[in-house]
Amino acid sequence: MNLDKLTYSIGQASEIIDAPQSTICYWETVIDILNPEKTAGGSRRYTKGDINILLKLKTLLYDEGLTIKGANKYFSTWEPEDEKAHEEMTAHKNKISTKENKRLLQKIKNELIEIRDLLNSNRD
Repeated sequence: MNLDKLTYSIGQASEIIDAPQSTICYWETVIDILNPEKTAGGSRRYTKGDINILLKLKTLLYDEGLTIKGANKYFSTWEPEDEKAHEEMTAHKNKISTKENKRLLQKIKNELIEIRDLLNSNRD
C-alpha cells in the first residue's frame, strides 16, 4: 500500500490500520480530533495525519486499554513528534475549533429564534 498518497478512502484507511470500516466510522463520532474531509458526494478522504491518528487511537484503545474518554483527553494535548505530523495535527485542531464554533453559533441562533418567537407570542 502506497503511504505517500495525498488522501485515502475509508477502505484504504481500514486496510492500513487493520480495523473494520465500521469501527473507523464509529471512532469519527466519538473521537473529537478525528474529522476527515468529505467529498461533495459524502465519501471520506483521510490524510496521512488522519491515518497517524487512527493508528495511535487503535494503540491507545486496544493495546493501552484507554477508554474513548481517555483517548479524547490524550489527543487534546497530543503533539506528534514528526514536524509534518505536528503541522497536520495543528490544522486538525483548528478545523475542529471552527466546527465547534459553527455548532455553537447555530445553537445560539436557534435559542435567539426561540426567544423571538416567545416574545412575539406574548404580544398577541
